[in-house]
Amino acid sequence: NVFQVKGPIRKWPSFKPSFFWLWGLIPTRRILTVTIGEAIDFSQQSSHRLLRLIKIDFIRTLKLVRGAPFEPREEQAKAILSGPEFEREIEIISERSGISKAQGKKLAENAFYELAASPRRFMYDALSLVARSLLSRLFSEIHTRGLEKLIPAIKEHTVVLVPMHRSHLDYILVGYKLFSERVNPPLVAAGINLAFWPFGFIFRSVGAYFVKRNARDRFHTIVLKRYVAYLVNRGHLQEFFIEGGRSRSGKMLPPKLGLLSIIIDAWKPERRRDILFVPVSITYENVIEDESFGKENSGGSKVRESIGSTIRALDVFRKRYGEVLIEFGEPISHRGFRDRVLKANELKVSEKSLAQKLGHEICRAIRDQANPGLTSLCYTALLMANHYGLSRSELTAKIISLQRYLEILRSAGIKIGSDTPQLKRFIAGEFEVLNDLRAAGVVKSERHFAEDYFYIPGNRRFTADYYRNSIVHYFLPFSLCALSQLNYGRIDEDSIASLYPFFEHDLLLEAWPEFFEKLKGLCSTFEKNEILIRKNSAVDFCFEFKNSDLFFPALILSYLQAYQWVVQSLLSADGETESNVENLHQEKFISKLLSAAKSSYYVGTISKTEATARSSILSILHSLEARHLIKRQEGSGPERSISIESSRLTDLHKDLISLKKLNLVIKHWLLDNQGS
Repeated sequence: NVFQVKGPIRKWPSFKPSFFWLWGLIPTRRILTVTIGEAIDFSQQSSHRLLRLIKIDFIRTLKLVRGAPFEPREEQAKAILSGPEFEREIEIISERSGISKAQGKKLAENAFYELAASPRRFMYDALSLVARSLLSRLFSEIHTRGLEKLIPAIKEHTVVLVPMHRSHLDYILVGYKLFSERVNPPLVAAGINLAFWPFGFIFRSVGAYFVKRNARDRFHTIVLKRYVAYLVNRGHLQEFFIEGGRSRSGKMLPPKLGLLSIIIDAWKPERRRDILFVPVSITYENVIEDESFGKENSGGSKVRESIGSTIRALDVFRKRYGEVLIEFGEPISHRGFRDRVLKANELKVSEKSLAQKLGHEICRAIRDQANPGLTSLCYTALLMANHYGLSRSELTAKIISLQRYLEILRSAGIKIGSDTPQLKRFIAGEFEVLNDLRAAGVVKSERHFAEDYFYIPGNRRFTADYYRNSIVHYFLPFSLCALSQLNYGRIDEDSIASLYPFFEHDLLLEAWPEFFEKLKGLCSTFEKNEILIRKNSAVDFCFEFKNSDLFFPALILSYLQAYQWVVQSLLSADGETESNVENLHQEKFISKLLSAAKSSYYVGTISKTEATARSSILSILHSLEARHLIKRQEGSGPERSISIESSRLTDLHKDLISLKKLNLVIKHWLLDNQGS
């Protein structure tokens, strides 16, 4: 199959090459895209059947290299803003809005042109050159893995890429790498905040369509639903960020179900056999925005996207950010997932519940293929230490221990992304690469008693916590075992079950039976590696630690301190401890906590600076809401309020007592062991 150019097409091509097409091969010969299809056994085929098979192979390859034909926006508008269903919906919304149907149609038309993408082929070539220049200045290397799974999926089905969202560079990196690998880039759902001039025009020209977050604009919502359904039914490759926005904590956020539900609702089995969701992890050795995330977590305001903020952001080109690894995971079949869940639940599952289950499945798949890097392991080791610093030899030993733990998990069949190239070099003995981490400005070192000591200054611990959070889920099961032994003197089902609710929502843990079965398998593996010993042979699950360098309860100390701090502050809000706490303004509550951070250090409630991160407070509020211990009023973020029913105050008090005890036993252990 021969293609003269790359980039989107407007219509299906003719299967009879014209005279001009043939002559056009001469000037374009250096940029031709030539692919070899699968072999066809024609010995038993008629000539008509053989020709059909060749055409099918060409169409599938065309869909891969140049995408499904993308109609002009005027043609799209005719298809999307018409039909009996559209007329009925517009009539209802217009009536509720107190306007005429004609005015409603005009608003829907305006919403469409504000929303819709408008790919221009020449922009793909031009911007790929710009992207290559920019990315080569920012990063030393960009690695891509998993394309061999993605390519056949795009040829056969409607595919939706679902990347984690850590940086504004995410969609640029994914689109650029696909285009350079002869795969037509996806149509990307972008926030309306990125539609400012001139970048709105540029992004729209390479496939971005703009979505309003928490949209109360009903005309925008109806057009968005119909537009996404149109893209799904035509088989376009799409991309959206299931977390909604960039994660400020570094953790994988719970799924936002808006676009996912729209895509699922658009699925018509008679038109498209399946929709495949492909999880995409993007691992940066250093995230460009990490410093700004650190400032936001310490109480700073978010910088709004504008031409001015873009110009100020040019400072990022003053340094390099190491390597990036993009990994395309195993496609998740919507049809297969749906059939599996319905069968397991005897068809008693609502569409909303199906979307929630699928959303969590996708998020866990993205999270579990995150690539551990030297940066994240180094910061994890330093944040676990009792003091702010570790000697070079201590830090090296800690990183090697953490990586050894990951290898044991892999041997147990746990899904873990592969180590980044920089981490592999370090484990192979190139310990001097630790010096490269100082260039990012988070880790510093000083000479003390003839040895280098590495430490993280207080104002950069929020940034370091961001990287630690990206891999904390790998270490959580064993941290819970360590905490269980410290608190209860044993590791068994009951002790782990008492700790599990504090982390279930925030770290997207599996349901308790599934999580516990996984933990049992892990403990058996660690028993074989002589790290755990079975405490009672008559009991199926009862272990204790041997002396081990993998005993790290301090890994979750900052999270438990933040949890205690939030719960204690909620119970003392406005002096309300024995009756309902109602309409507590969320933003004012968070601001109050952030302003009281220093006093919390002084009185000993918090010993870890990173425990006071704004993202930690928000995630704990989400967790308390998921556990039905508090209620948060529906509405936009700035106007959201918190309330606690009197019936749940007792449960919060029990949580507070448990959290105080857990924090205390970890701190005592750290003092006894000097951070070992």
